[in-house]
Amino acid sequence: MRTKEMEKRLLDVNEASEYLGVSKYTLYDWVSQKMVPYVKMGRKTLFDRKRLDDFIRENTVETRDTHRCAIRTEKLQ
Repeated sequence: MRTKEMEKRLLDVNEASEYLGVSKYTLYDWVSQKMVPYVKMGRKTLFDRKRLDDFIRENTVETRDTHRCAIRTEKLQ
């Protein structure tokens, strides 16, 4: 039996594209290129919210100011 927690954890294409802020066509393209983690259940393509959070974190580009601040901190120590 599926719990509400499990239902909220797995997103369909429309929900995942909204969550990521991209079109569903972009998301389908990423799926075909295996750029984003997904779950296949029969014919359905679903997305684990936790894995999408990891995907966002892994693809975040830090600003130069953040990098410079870290370098300055290292030099001061």
